[in-house]
Amino acid sequence: MYHFREVIESIPRSEFNGQSSMGATQFPGGCCDDSSHLLAEYVFQELNLILDLVHGEFGGLNNEIRSHAWLSCDDVIIDITYDQFDWRGYHFPSVYLGFAGDFHSTFTIKTKPDARYTQLSDQGGLGGAYAVVSARL
Repeated sequence: MYHFREVIESIPRSEFNGQSSMGATQFPGGCCDDSSHLLAEYVFQELNLILDLVHGEFGGLNNEIRSHAWLSCDDVIIDITYDQFDWRGYHFPSVYLGFAGDFHSTFTIKTKPDARYTQLSDQGGLGGAYAVVSARL
């Protein structure tokens, strides 16, 4: 998880050629959904493990965060954009791997099974984004 995040951070936005949020915003901000789909694909390729995608709405300690997305497997959370809210006064590490705590449990959530981008009906630029990332893994 940590290496995957480090690889994404090392890639200039311009290399994503506007594909997905990865080329449109400065990672990790605004990239939680797309980067979760990419990580889910990578985990499947490496471990043959299918992760779920969790969409959270209206969370944060004061319900100030409209939306956030992360992966889950059983009760374990994998959040590779955990620190994107530090500009709001949080002080989170870059990656969260563990059970729901004070932050993730504040959201109203919807879970979608199989978070791999290849399972989406509208893949957008995620195939291209995955090629850019996987070439560096």
